Amino acid sequence: MSYFSSFFLGFFILVSFSFVYAAEKYTVLPGVEELINHAKHMPLSKKNHQGFELWLKMIGLENYYSDSQISTESPGINKYMHEKLTHHPEILSAYFGLYQMSKDVEKSAGLDTVTLDEAAGMGRFRAYRSGWMWDDLMKLTGHNAPNALLLIAILNEPEHKEMILMSQGGVPTPLNLKFNRDPFFHPRDLSANLDIDDSLKEKIKDIYRADGDNGPIAAKSYHFHFGAFMSCELLAAGTSPLFVKYLQEITGLLYRMAYLKADLVRESKMAEHHEHLSEHDQTDLDAQKILTYVSDKESVLTLLSLHLPHLHSWIEFHKKTAAVIHPWGWSTERYLKALNRLDRWMVDEEWTVEQHLAGYRFAAEHCGKLN
Repeated sequence: MSYFSSFFLGFFILVSFSFVYAAEKYTVLPGVEELINHAKHMPLSKKNHQGFELWLKMIGLENYYSDSQISTESPGINKYMHEKLTHHPEILSAYFGLYQMSKDVEKSAGLDTVTLDEAAGMGRFRAYRSGWMWDDLMKLTGHNAPNALLLIAILNEPEHKEMILMSQGGVPTPLNLKFNRDPFFHPRDLSANLDIDDSLKEKIKDIYRADGDNGPIAAKSYHFHFGAFMSCELLAAGTSPLFVKYLQEITGLLYRMAYLKADLVRESKMAEHHEHLSEHDQTDLDAQKILTYVSDKESVLTLLSLHLPHLHSWIEFHKKTAAVIHPWGWSTERYLKALNRLDRWMVDEEWTVEQHLAGYRFAAEHCGKLN
């Protein structure tokens, strides 16, 4: 690993610890100010310092007040997008064109959730070639890439209608206009490269099946779109492409950590109050206990250990020896379920990070020359 990579890895671990600590408080979110002050003393160019502060503004940690918000809403990025929309009301004129496009897709593809194996140019989306949406978006927004990606990001939010109605200026959105994220947004809708590798898709499916999840797996295309939107904003501000890439890696990591933390905090509180835990919830808590043991850390800080390189090999070894080596009082089956859940957490993290990186690469191609 190069000095440059090592420096940023250490820095991002600092960011991750500060994020978890801040998320524990839900007051002024201590840690954000420290991060800003630390960034000002890092050996970065002026543009990259500004890019870091812009990234902090976009993720908006100070706008979160509960664990559940990460899975139900995104107040940080929503506030940033609302401010952008207020200053660019002309984007609303493109909203109606995009809305009509979505209705056309629904007529041909139905309303089912888009799954991991689906993409533009195949299956029910075979009538839509890879990248079809981007070409139409360019026409609707006057070939303005940042505005196009802002619109896409806004419409990926469940509360986008309220955000648009609250913005000042432009054309108000009729309340009877219902925009469905699925199936309109799907892998490869903006580009043939806006997808993850087939090998990672197979890995996800194998691990999910081992974890007992045999149902369809949602594609979660919003990570592609938010990665592209945030990267475009940073590149337009003059942030170096390499630094934008690192910031998108940590964005995916922070999202997955926060999402998982919300579940674990809820499940831990249920256990403390002796409430009934489902098998899924109990397996989560078992997996957390194993991770705490492996990492020798306490509480949610153990989530940082999910990206330790040795963890996967440790899990695989213990799967093979689970019949004879398992925690006292646990059955072999219980131990294997917990190990499989750890595997799932790890692949979820890898998946989310790769989606944000695909978004970054798209933005680097279409927004890289804006500054």
